[in-house]
Amino acid sequence: MPAKPRPLAAATPADWKAIEQAATAELARRTRLAHQQIVGLLGTHGHLLSDAQRRALGKRLQRSGK
Repeated sequence: MPAKPRPLAAATPADWKAIEQAATAELARRTRLAHQQIVGLLGTHGHLLSDAQRRALGKRLQRSGK
């Protein structure tokens, strides 16, 4: 069973800064994990995409700055 999230009870600016840093680190971790999963799926199933789907994916990645 997953742990319940702790309530936000920041009392000082330093507490809020620590919460912000933890949230930023968690977002970066999840982004890396999602990227790994997407690359894995494309490596496994990318050959099933049509040429149009590949072009659309390429355009989307360029727009996102990747």
